[in-house]
Amino acid sequence: MKRWGLFLIIVMILSMVPAWMIKPVTATDSILTAIDDAYSYYKDGETFNWKDYYYDSFYGDYVLYVGNSSSYQKERAYLKFDLSELPTNIQIESASLCIYVTYVKNGPFDIGLYTTTNNWAGSETPDAIPEPIELVATATANSYNTWYCFDVSDFMANLDLTDNHVISFIVKLVDESLTNNYLKISSTDASDNRPYLNVEYTLPKNVQITNVEAPKVVWKGEKTNINVTVQNNDEFDYSNLNLTISVNGKVIYENTTFSIGKNEEKTVGIPWTPEGLGTHEISVILKDEDGSLLSQETAYVEVGVVTSIQEIQSNTEDGDASVYEDILVKTYGVVTFVTDYGFTIQNGTGPWSGIWVYTGSTPPVKVGDYVSVQALVEEHYHFTELNYKDTLTDQRNIEVLGTAEVPDPVILPTGDVAQEQWEGVLVEVRDVKVVNPNLSYGEWSVDDGSGPVRIDDKFYDYTPSYTKYDYIRGIVWYPYGNFKIEPRYAEDIKPHIPDFNVIAHTLVLYYDKKYMKHKGELDQLYEQFTDMIEELQEYGVDLTPIQRDIEAIQANVEEINSLHQKYESLSGYKEKGYYIPLMIPLRKATVITEETIKMLEHINPILNSTLEQVKAMIQQQNMTSENATIIENITIKVPKLVKVLIDSGHNQYYNADMMSGLINRIKNELNWTVDVNYGMLTYEKLKDYDILIITNPGTDITDEEAQAIKQWVKEGGGLFILGDWHKYIY
Repeated sequence: MKRWGLFLIIVMILSMVPAWMIKPVTATDSILTAIDDAYSYYKDGETFNWKDYYYDSFYGDYVLYVGNSSSYQKERAYLKFDLSELPTNIQIESASLCIYVTYVKNGPFDIGLYTTTNNWAGSETPDAIPEPIELVATATANSYNTWYCFDVSDFMANLDLTDNHVISFIVKLVDESLTNNYLKISSTDASDNRPYLNVEYTLPKNVQITNVEAPKVVWKGEKTNINVTVQNNDEFDYSNLNLTISVNGKVIYENTTFSIGKNEEKTVGIPWTPEGLGTHEISVILKDEDGSLLSQETAYVEVGVVTSIQEIQSNTEDGDASVYEDILVKTYGVVTFVTDYGFTIQNGTGPWSGIWVYTGSTPPVKVGDYVSVQALVEEHYHFTELNYKDTLTDQRNIEVLGTAEVPDPVILPTGDVAQEQWEGVLVEVRDVKVVNPNLSYGEWSVDDGSGPVRIDDKFYDYTPSYTKYDYIRGIVWYPYGNFKIEPRYAEDIKPHIPDFNVIAHTLVLYYDKKYMKHKGELDQLYEQFTDMIEELQEYGVDLTPIQRDIEAIQANVEEINSLHQKYESLSGYKEKGYYIPLMIPLRKATVITEETIKMLEHINPILNSTLEQVKAMIQQQNMTSENATIIENITIKVPKLVKVLIDSGHNQYYNADMMSGLINRIKNELNWTVDVNYGMLTYEKLKDYDILIITNPGTDITDEEAQAIKQWVKEGGGLFILGDWHKYIY
């Protein structure tokens, strides 16, 4: 077969036009003749035949058949084109595949252009006939000795020229059931009018923005430069290009006469002082003089602020979130606590001075380091923090600048801790009592009288085992809607362990004052007591019924005097600051004094009443007799004092609180004394009472208690049982 090479025509007029007048995009026509052809047919509808070409002796040239004749069926023409000479980055404007028809039989009829595989050659019969794949375009054949062109613009525009260097087509009847309809087309072996592919395309200017250089981080008020690099890869110069630089949509630089020489790399530096905070988008656009886009690049700069912790924490728009939320900041402080996923820093002391730095891993700092921290501000469930972990790597930084004294904790009343201003600050509460030892989830609460505050176990796991604490220190946190103190370690919690000497000193002062207060009252009552006893004895009154009480009172007074003398003899310990020896006798003397006063208040009215009775009898007897008579055999009458014991030591529903009404009526209406039992019932306890009241117990009365009650009843005790538990008393 006679081979025709690729015939490529590029229409470019350069020699008469200056380089600067070249448009950014130049239209180009490329005409590609087919590099191979063939046609196939079936003879008698059975045998497949393949031919490189057919020599038409009548017309004297090489042709290809398409259609059906009386002897041949399904005649198809095959065309192959080489696209390797086309640039791969072109933009297809239009494309057409043209064939020259030399003869038409029984027109008009439709012919179609189809894609097919490339595994064929005109000179070699393929193993199987290449079949059409996809219809590309159609044409109606009627006239001959004329050109027919198929529009293949869309097909070529969608073709990847980097992978497809050779393409093949089939020309055939659209309806191959037609009979005796065919045509002839000039082949690649013809002397002229050979099949060709005409491609019109544009080739863009190869001028690109290759780099936009700007700092990743710029601080508010800091002047910086934006450097833009443009590369011209073409062989001619350009001028009157439009280079625009914008920040967040605002143009900060525009050059409508930007020029660049052939194969030149050019850098433009623009000074820039950022406005506002947050992420800034830098957009650089290069356009041709007619406004067509040549290149566009984008860079991002994070504009942050160097500020204090106080500024970050105290600036809130809604009383909660910091105005610096999602803003990059750089701040300074002393590390007050470190854990394996973050640390706290403080700038001095006082309100708003502390903040938590979340790192997600062990930070490179220790307590006492003076550091700078660069990170985004985040409101984590309304808790203001520096989120170092999720800040971009090229925007975050932690630097140890030296060491400093760790700020002392701010001493606060418990009721003042739950305030936004103490968030992240090291604080301390003092002299607190536990008001709830278990709020769940490791929390408990304490109060110094100003209001409760929560203590949590975020950093240090601790369960309160004391009722009072000298101090509790920690970082103020705000998780789950509550402010809490988070102790850092064991040293932040100091339980209150009493100093017995201090307690003794306090008690000595207390009991000394109390003793002196009651001593005068005791002396007065006791003097009345002794005078009445002596006078009654002179009258010969029998004091046997109250002799035990008289002796008890006299013994108490002797013991009181002895104890107080001992207290005074130990006064030298005061100078040494040792009060425990003093406290013991003084306390006992005071307690016995109070008990003795009660005893005297009970017996003195009895003595006085008896004495008045005796004097009245003597006066009456003297009125009837001239000689005074000594009263003999008068016995003193002591009114019976009834004592009642109500049991509340067996988990009764009707306990002392539930029976307070009954207790008050017994006291007020009967003048009886009432006590409540909270422990075990024993005979030693019961023998001092006249009546025992038991309501239905929630826990069983033991056998020992039942026997004690039984013995007491036999000796005259009165038992009153409410409910059905009387059956258990035996």
